[in-house]
Amino acid sequence: MKPSTKIMLAILILLAAVVFWLLRPQAKPPDEQQIRAVLEEGRQAVLKKNVQGCMQHVSRDYQDDMGFRFDSLRLALAHALRSEKEYDIVFNRVDVSVQGETATADLNLTIVAHGQGGASQPRTGSLTLTFQREEKRRHFFIPDTAWRVTRASGLTGWGDLVE
Repeated sequence: MKPSTKIMLAILILLAAVVFWLLRPQAKPPDEQQIRAVLEEGRQAVLKKNVQGCMQHVSRDYQDDMGFRFDSLRLALAHALRSEKEYDIVFNRVDVSVQGETATADLNLTIVAHGQGGASQPRTGSLTLTFQREEKRRHFFIPDTAWRVTRASGLTGWGDLVE
């Protein structure tokens, strides 16, 4: 066997091993733990002013009680995070309940906006998020699922924090 043939064979074996590794099923934590991780990743994205980091956890079918849909929420979030304000978000209480392919997270949270004029008064309130398990792609082509927010309620009265 020629050296070039041996090299090609080694490359093919290595490529097959990489594909096998990428396609292997991955163990996932329990659903409640996955949802809590989504909430924390979203909180961290807001603190880092990362719009895409927030929106990756929001369904294209999103709607809320203030009339926002996916695109309008993304624009409002981008506007809020582009401002000079910094936000502190504390989850005081998180109750998650999972029912098959849907889940609900009832949150009690405190938000403080820090701007040029100093910090706003801490705003504490309740928020209910509805999640749906949706299809996604892992490594651009491997089918997987993810919990995404499809609905939010309890948002009224929070709008002045983003102005």
